[in-house]
Amino acid sequence: MSIPLTVPNMLSLSRLPMAAGVAWALLADRASIGLTLFALAVLSDVLDGRLARARGQATRLGTLLDHGADASFVTAVTSAAALLGLLPTLLPPLIVIAFVQYLLDSRVLAGAALRRSRLGRYNGIAYYVIAGAALGVRQLDNAPWLIEVLHGCGVLLIASTLVSMLQRLRESV
Repeated sequence: MSIPLTVPNMLSLSRLPMAAGVAWALLADRASIGLTLFALAVLSDVLDGRLARARGQATRLGTLLDHGADASFVTAVTSAAALLGLLPTLLPPLIVIAFVQYLLDSRVLAGAALRRSRLGRYNGIAYYVIAGAALGVRQLDNAPWLIEVLHGCGVLLIASTLVSMLQRLRESV
């Protein structure tokens, strides 16, 4: 199956190499590069869906590409942050598990549209926020009190993700 090379799909796919770039920048302590790529990734995420709807190019595949790129992006960045001790190590694999559950309980493999949830959407936004915050903490020379706050927010996000996953599981039965 080939992916239609629409501008919205290309914007979604552009987040994949940006994920690697931001993760590298975080690990290499190159915050300015990481923050620039992060801003471009957020911009691409904001624009892809809007452009797809405005141009009449919104498709299930495009939605899947968008969400998959988001999951890949935040997983890569939070993984790098976890390696540095900025975030709990459980958060990145939990993001992957939550995304896979999202795909499976939406029955996307059978051609169904993705089934959204409010808490899942908020968690998706929070994954981006915590990834950006990790970049900011790294830029601020890893201030110990900021690392504690960031780590605590990561623990709260783990709890919120688990609640969202349990809600989805309960609703899919």
